[in-house]
Amino acid sequence: MLTMASFTPGKDNAPAFSAAELKALKALSPEARRKAAETDPDALPLTAEMLEHISVGQSLKLLRKKLDMTQADFAKTYRFTLARLRDLEQGRQKTADSAIEAYVRLIAMDPKGVARKLKLAKAG
Repeated sequence: MLTMASFTPGKDNAPAFSAAELKALKALSPEARRKAAETDPDALPLTAEMLEHISVGQSLKLLRKKLDMTQADFAKTYRFTLARLRDLEQGRQKTADSAIEAYVRLIAMDPKGVARKLKLAKAG
């Protein structure tokens, strides 16, 4: 099984594209982007085996970027300390406990739902 990750230019990952290149990229439909990625040898989708070897920090960083959030916003929304989030993302903490791994999976499955529940728990 292949997993496709979509790149969205954002605050933390501004690409070095010209204005014309960015305009052309934004004009592509999701299907056209997928086809272009599948034929680009430098942008091949990850296999399930490859995904198994991604650290929780790498998964966390990919998730945060997919949600187009800064480290500070992600940490505040999902109640990580900023220092812990940075340590995980930058690989300074090589291992994460199973609770963090499970929590990252939950956020990935329903980011808005997790944020909503945390907000309710804080208010209650």
